[in-house]
Amino acid sequence: MSKRKKKSFNIFKTYKAKTLFYFTFLITSIFAAGYFFTIKEYEKDKTETTQKTIDLYSNYLVDNFRLSLSKKDTTFFSNSINSISNFVKIEYVVSTNINGNLFYYFNLDKAESNIYLSATQNGKINLSKEMFRNFVQIETDANQLANLYLGFSIKELKDDLKKERYFILPYFAGAWLLCILIVFFITRKTFNPFKKVIATTKEMMEGNYTKRIEIKDKTELGRLGRAINYLVENLERDQSHISKMDAKLKGAFREKIGELNLEINQRRIAEQSVRISEKQFRLLFDIAPIGMARTSIDGQISQINNSFCETLGYSDIYLINNDINKFIVDDDLKLFKKLQKSLIEKTNPKESIEICFKKSDGNIINTILKSALVEDEKGVPINFIIQVIDITQQKETEKNLIAAREKAEESDRLKTAFLAQMSHEIRTPLNVILNTMVIMEDDIDAELLEAVTQAGKRLQRTIDLILNMSAIQSGSYEPDFETIDLDNELRIMVNEFKGLCRKKTLEIEYLKETDKANIIGDNYTVMQIFQNLIGNAVKYTLKGNIKIILKNRSSDSVSVEVKDTGIGISDEYLENIFKPFSQEDVGQKREFEGNGLGLALVKKYVDLNKAEIFVESKKHQGSNFKVVFKNKKDF
Repeated sequence: MSKRKKKSFNIFKTYKAKTLFYFTFLITSIFAAGYFFTIKEYEKDKTETTQKTIDLYSNYLVDNFRLSLSKKDTTFFSNSINSISNFVKIEYVVSTNINGNLFYYFNLDKAESNIYLSATQNGKINLSKEMFRNFVQIETDANQLANLYLGFSIKELKDDLKKERYFILPYFAGAWLLCILIVFFITRKTFNPFKKVIATTKEMMEGNYTKRIEIKDKTELGRLGRAINYLVENLERDQSHISKMDAKLKGAFREKIGELNLEINQRRIAEQSVRISEKQFRLLFDIAPIGMARTSIDGQISQINNSFCETLGYSDIYLINNDINKFIVDDDLKLFKKLQKSLIEKTNPKESIEICFKKSDGNIINTILKSALVEDEKGVPINFIIQVIDITQQKETEKNLIAAREKAEESDRLKTAFLAQMSHEIRTPLNVILNTMVIMEDDIDAELLEAVTQAGKRLQRTIDLILNMSAIQSGSYEPDFETIDLDNELRIMVNEFKGLCRKKTLEIEYLKETDKANIIGDNYTVMQIFQNLIGNAVKYTLKGNIKIILKNRSSDSVSVEVKDTGIGISDEYLENIFKPFSQEDVGQKREFEGNGLGLALVKKYVDLNKAEIFVESKKHQGSNFKVVFKNKKDF
């Protein structure tokens, strides 16, 4: 082999090696960048999620600590810490007054070893630390300040991030190695045929016309080899071959000219469509019912519609070529510029913002502003399209609604306080009257005494209902949840009603259809539920029977049904049956006594025990009240 041939092959090998190196370097760079980008994104998402979780539970602890301060009882705050320990690891909690004296602490040694006093307010998670420290200053009911120091462990977060790095690395390494092998195989597969072509061609050029390029595949390289073979075999007819190629070239040229004309026509049609679209946009822009303006990147107004002029109260002549920043109040100007900057930098801009504009008459209006960035075909920002909607009247309406709601809440609070106070004032002398009637029963007519006693009991029941409703609505009632044997309690209660049922010639029956009768609930309110429901069944049933049925509604719930054959409830009244002071039969001549608080209180007690109540009733056919208790509850 000559020196020239050896040199050619050396150049060929060098080019092959460089190509393989460049591809290897490119793939390695892509996979390395992908790996680090994936790790950084995962670390960012995981850290933000942990930060939100810690912030959520920090706010929860601050609210409960403020509530504990108002109650002067740290037990509630301690329970709050224990209740969230399953969701986030609390290292320490320390509370001091403004002078540094301790109010409350949890893991004080841990707090002191971590120098909890150096915690900063509204801090962010630092992955170089093992703990996230936070500090909140709280104003107590006595107008004093209390400092709350919180420490949360972020070791689990760091361990997760470390595991994720090692978890992802083998996948990226395997994919990288696979790509390198593929590139090596393709390079080898690609360059080997070129090597054969070059070697055979050189021999042909040196005069060995018996040599042929042996490439049988259908690739471009195969076609090239066959073309070279064909040229060599038909060298003596080169002129004829050139003529044929020239004819083919002319045909191809004509085809290209035709394609070019078609492309030009299509471009003209596209340009015409763009012009029509621009006209439609200008028309929609001008007649839009909301204020719209086109501004430069610097804020200079170049186009506006009538609605925009009417919103700000200026003429179009005054607004055109003016700076839109002049019409935005100073306090909102920074927010507006931030929105425009985020649109240009594409950093998660908001869809809309609320800002205030200054009108021509000096008044300030509240608006919702939406902004869109317009770019050219190269992605360079050209201008902004701005939409402005006047919401001044809406904001005023919202303020009025908030004020009305606060006034209604205050009225409800005053009503509850008034009922509680008046009920206590009436109940005390009523107890004296009822007790005195027992002493005087030998000296007064029995029927008269019975009438007075029943009237007193009726008044006492009304007061009890008002007091119970007041306690529930004001939040002063504190339930005591425990295990209740519904079977035993219902049997006792049904026996208490049997005497009254005999007087009314009614049949009352208790049926137990389950072996699982235990529930978790507040004993007093649960018994009050069935005291009211069975009492109402007896009260509104003139003939027939009353059934109390205990059964399993499903594997995790117990239900109690109170059925009667009484007067029933109309479909219209069923919607209001649990509203306070509501009755189907109203007026002075109603047939049955009552104040409309019983079923309202039943609903409150059902909600307090996290149960459900269902009602089915037909007028003159009876009613069925069903209360469903969950066996597993988290109180």
